Amino acid sequence: MSSNEIVIITGSSGYIGSALTKKLSANFKIIGLDRDIPDKRVEGVDYYALDFSSSDELYEVIKGLRQKFGASIKSVVHLVAYYSFSGEESDLYQKITVEGSGNLLRILNEFFQVEQFIFSSTMLVHRPAPSGKEIDEESPVSPSWPYPESKVKAEKIIAKEKGNAKVVNLRIAGIYYDLLKIKTPKVVDGVKQDPLDGISMTYTFKSPDAPEKKKHQYFEMAGS
Repeated sequence: MSSNEIVIITGSSGYIGSALTKKLSANFKIIGLDRDIPDKRVEGVDYYALDFSSSDELYEVIKGLRQKFGASIKSVVHLVAYYSFSGEESDLYQKITVEGSGNLLRILNEFFQVEQFIFSSTMLVHRPAPSGKEIDEESPVSPSWPYPESKVKAEKIIAKEKGNAKVVNLRIAGIYYDLLKIKTPKVVDGVKQDPLDGISMTYTFKSPDAPEKKKHQYFEMAGS
């Protein structure tokens, strides 16, 4: 049974956002904000399409939400960000990830009482650790390329604009498609995708000492 408590999910059409929207919709009234409205919509969810680099669009959409849903928001899960596989600098990191996050929270606080704001950051903000040493919340922050650099800047601007909201910086390490029950796309933005090969490591989550299943595995990201 869904409650009247409002949860806003930005990036609601993405892999994480769509899975989270479906999961939370059983207990909360979900408002999904993203660049596009998904073809497959979750029943009972209100979707809105907008450009997060435009403060004017953000303002008009959020103003409309205030008029429709009242003044209280239980939680905001902010997943929207810019990412490029090239690893190169882009002004979209600043416009979408940094300024977009700050504008979102600032405008929300203008119209709503926001109880909680969860920001999807990345573990890549941390300095790489020596082999065998774990990375945790106290590990040094030292991003080395534009994507994690933009996340660090966004964390700082969120801290500045948070108002009375409780902020959680969720520094995600990785996304496991099989746990989310998501099928990997065959085509992204018109580009045919290679299949994900290898053995999933999710079997180790419940049994860390389980025997190794993979014989040989190679993974490449943002490489050449």
